[in-house]
Amino acid sequence: MSNSKYEAFAAVASLGSFSRAAQKLGYTQSGVSHLVRTLEDELQLQLVDRSKAAIRLTSDGEKLLPHIQQLLASEQAVHSMVTELKGLSDGKLKIGSFSSFTIHLLPDLIRGFSEQHSGLDIHILGGGYAKIESSLEEGELDCAVITEPSRSCFSVTHLMTDRMMAVIPNKRPEFLKKDSIELSELRDVPYVVPAEGTNFIAGELLKRAGVTPAVNMVMDDDFAAIAMVSMNFGYTILPELLLKKKNIGNATAIPIKDAERKIGIAVYKDRYLSPAARAFVNYVIEDFKKNDIK
Repeated sequence: MSNSKYEAFAAVASLGSFSRAAQKLGYTQSGVSHLVRTLEDELQLQLVDRSKAAIRLTSDGEKLLPHIQQLLASEQAVHSMVTELKGLSDGKLKIGSFSSFTIHLLPDLIRGFSEQHSGLDIHILGGGYAKIESSLEEGELDCAVITEPSRSCFSVTHLMTDRMMAVIPNKRPEFLKKDSIELSELRDVPYVVPAEGTNFIAGELLKRAGVTPAVNMVMDDDFAAIAMVSMNFGYTILPELLLKKKNIGNATAIPIKDAERKIGIAVYKDRYLSPAARAFVNYVIEDFKKNDIK
């Protein structure tokens, strides 16, 4: 049994779709389906239930999946060890990072690290907090920039604290001269819900403040939320890092009292960490210490 069959089955199980698995692996959908079917024939077990619209694993597939994932992880560990024996020059580095960190901080980190370790094949995966954490847990990433606290299976080193800001239309002058603001003061102001990842943190802050927001719009993009605030559709809640060097139009960003997100760099506990990943994580930690970013 070739590992491509294992990879196809694991991808289908993870993504719940032959088409998404094909896109991830660079195969055609029929190719992935053939690989899984061939694996089933060789094992003489049905691993995937195809009788419904949503792809589900059979009970045999559920039992076999952890062992196949372990086998694939072991193979990756062998490749990583070979890379370590050869040195960092021909290694691969897979990093996860959310957009505000990727835009404003990651480029300088990658540049500085690459000057010390040239020739690495670096891949960066973006997305929301949940997507990045899931990708790290499933072994698709070597390391990731995440918000704290996070999943117990991660080892996280704190990097910085980022203030959360209320972005308020300039047509609400009663708020604009404040140095900081309580969310309770915005209880009756229409609320523009930001993108999924930011909305999780914003929702926790609103809950802590005992505020049920007067939702006016729900956005799937933070910058689109800013545009709506600028047009006086309501206020939104965003991290300060996202707003760095950003023209927010007819709006003003005011710090929310005692509201922040903590950012750290994470690896999966007890999983082999390649030399390239280990070097990058150490570089990032030392860079933040050196520049006294908290």
